[in-house]
Amino acid sequence: MEPPEVDEAALALPKAKDVLQLRQFPVVYRASAKVQQRGMMDGVYFEQTMGRMMLICPLEKTDTELDEDNFKVEMSCWKIVVSKRVAGCDSKLFDQETCGDIHRDLSWWKVDRADAAGINARCLVIHLAKVRHSLWAGPWYPGGLNPHKKLHFPWTELQGPKDILKGLKIDVEALKNIEPGEPEDWNHEISAAMTPEQLCTGIDIRESEGLLQVVIHLDDGALEGATGRVPLEELFAADISEDELSVFLRGDGFQICTGRFTQKVVPEMSAWQIRSVRRKNLPEDCAVKSPAFFNPALRITLTKAKMCVGKWDEIFQDFQHCPFGYPRDRLDWSDRVNRCMVLLPGSPSNKVGKAKRAQALVTRVEGKQDLLLNRVVLLFHLEDLPRAKGSTDCRANPMISGG
Repeated sequence: MEPPEVDEAALALPKAKDVLQLRQFPVVYRASAKVQQRGMMDGVYFEQTMGRMMLICPLEKTDTELDEDNFKVEMSCWKIVVSKRVAGCDSKLFDQETCGDIHRDLSWWKVDRADAAGINARCLVIHLAKVRHSLWAGPWYPGGLNPHKKLHFPWTELQGPKDILKGLKIDVEALKNIEPGEPEDWNHEISAAMTPEQLCTGIDIRESEGLLQVVIHLDDGALEGATGRVPLEELFAADISEDELSVFLRGDGFQICTGRFTQKVVPEMSAWQIRSVRRKNLPEDCAVKSPAFFNPALRITLTKAKMCVGKWDEIFQDFQHCPFGYPRDRLDWSDRVNRCMVLLPGSPSNKVGKAKRAQALVTRVEGKQDLLLNRVVLLFHLEDLPRAKGSTDCRANPMISGG
C-alpha cells in the first residue's frame, strides 16, 4: 500500500503579513521652494524628516584612517562644535549654530562609511533630534541674530536682579561633550512618561470612495509637556497591514487604538502627519467654550485596495481604543507667556529649557497614600530663590502638592 501523498502547501509555515511600520514623519512641503528634504550646505550633506536631521561630513583623504577617538563633538541646544585631534594637536572642523533648537541628550554621532548623494567614503555622521516638529531650511541658522545670543539684564526695579538671572541659566544652553555611538537603551530615552489617556481626547474615523482616515485628537497642553522631553516624531508609532491597524506610544508601547478592517487596504500607500484640525463633534460633557475649537491631531490616511473601492458598510469589524480625557480650551496667550516667564525668563519659548528648569527647581519629593480614599498625594518641595526687589512673596519654602 502506497503512502498517501503529502500536501506540501498545507505543511508550509504561513507567511508573515506584510506590515508597514510608520516611525518617521516625511517632509510636508509648503509654498516656499527654499525648503528641501535633502541637500548640501557648506560642504555638509543633510537629510531631514519633520523630527530629525542627519548631517554627513565627508572626511578628507588624509583622515580616512581616523576613528571616533580622533574626533570631539560638543553640542548645546542650539550649537555644534566638531574638533579633530591628530598627533596631539586639535583643529576645529566647524563651529555652527543649528537652524532650530535640538534635543542634545537624544542626538548622537559616529564615524562610518556613508552611501548618500553619491558619497561613498568614510564620513562623520551626526544625528540631531529637533525640538519642534518642523522643516528646516537647512542645517545652519541664517545670519548672526540668533535669539540665544541675547543678553538679559534687569532694567526696572520689578525685574529680577543679576544673581537671579544667572541662577536661572540652564545646562542645555552650554556646550557638552557627546560620546560617540547611538544610545543603547533607546526606548527608555524616548519615553514620554505619559499615558495615552493623558495625550488623546478622541478619535474620528472617516472614509471616501478610495481612502480611509483615522484622526486621533490630542491634548495641546499634554502634547507640549511630552515634546519637552522627546521629539514629537519619537512619540507615536503605527503598524499597518492589509487588514489591521495598530497605533501606540513608541517608547512605552502603550496601545492607543487597534482594529481589524472589514475589507482590505494597501499598506504601502499609507501616510500620516500631525495637523491642527477643527473639531466639530465635541463630547457633551466637555467644558470647551470656544465656537471654533482647534487641536493638534495625528491623521493617518489609508488607501483602499482596488477590489474594495467604494463606501464600506462597516469600516472595522472590531475596534478597541484607550479611554480618552476631555478636550480643554487653550490657555489665554498672555497667561501662557507669563507662566513661561516664571520658569525661563531668558528664553520663554524654549520648551526643553523649561522642562529642565522645572526639574531643577524640585529639591525633594514626599509621597503618602490614603488607603481610605484610595489615593496618593505627592508633595514637591521647590527651591527657594532670592526674591526680586519689590516682591511681596514671603513664603519661606514654596511647595506644590498633587493627588
